[in-house]
Amino acid sequence: MDTFHRCKPGGAALLVIISLACFQSANAAKLIGGCGFNLESLTFEGTDLQQAKCLLRPTQPAGKLGPKLQTLPAPFERVIGTQLQLDPVAFRGYLKSLQLEPNSLGGDIDNPIARSADGSSAKYFVIHDVSWNLCEDKASLSKSNLSDADWNRILRWGNNGEAHLYITRDGKLISPQGRTFETPWTATKLEKIDKSRTRGRFLHIENVQLRTVAAKKGQKTRFTEGERKGECINDFIAERPGFTPVQYQRLALVYIAASHRARQWLVPAYHLAVDDGVSGAHDDPQNFNLNDFGRKICEHLTALGRKDCAP
Repeated sequence: MDTFHRCKPGGAALLVIISLACFQSANAAKLIGGCGFNLESLTFEGTDLQQAKCLLRPTQPAGKLGPKLQTLPAPFERVIGTQLQLDPVAFRGYLKSLQLEPNSLGGDIDNPIARSADGSSAKYFVIHDVSWNLCEDKASLSKSNLSDADWNRILRWGNNGEAHLYITRDGKLISPQGRTFETPWTATKLEKIDKSRTRGRFLHIENVQLRTVAAKKGQKTRFTEGERKGECINDFIAERPGFTPVQYQRLALVYIAASHRARQWLVPAYHLAVDDGVSGAHDDPQNFNLNDFGRKICEHLTALGRKDCAP
């Protein structure tokens, strides 16, 4: 208040102060969530690499996040923020050697990638887990990776509306409702703040993972009354290991192919970190091993004759 009165005689000085305050306030208002998403620029705060270090904070049970990462495993430190262009013929040949169809990774690699309404290309590669809740049925965890388990069947996810792509625990790649990475889509709480602007900026990949309930000794594991009667009280405990080797292998291929289509390495992100600070955020993916994911990316890049992971 004292500053206000000192500036009052000088209208120009007051105008500068008020304008600066409004500018700072307006800019602060645009930043959403723990990683600072800006609805105008459709990006989080910082360089692509800085964004990744915030968006890859480990997801802990009950929706808690670990600290920002100081470093990322190979190849992320080297490639994030740089351009990527593959040899399509070589990549298709590589997919054939793995017995995968060219369009199985969210669409063909020659197809365009999603864009937002303002023309911005997809930038964020969001990793989810589907959190299939077994509640107290921990015995079924032993069937987690079986191809014929309910959660690993194509029909279970083929008509789902939650993502661009599903990867089952036995490595099936499922494009729900025929959706591809060319389709602008939303699947986080953050995007829903303004779907008209954010749709197309994020790619969403769901990875099948099982959950069980966290309950205190003597506590009932299911609600006994009300609208949620019969439902499990929570799904806080994810299986370990969280994901299978073939899931990491497939996800790494998907990431490489999507980045090629974007013409630059996408910023990888965890669902919870994207929604950090937004009401109702989900707690996934749990138990995701970033080192294993990075190793699979490097294995593919090396097989394609690239030097991105060379010492």
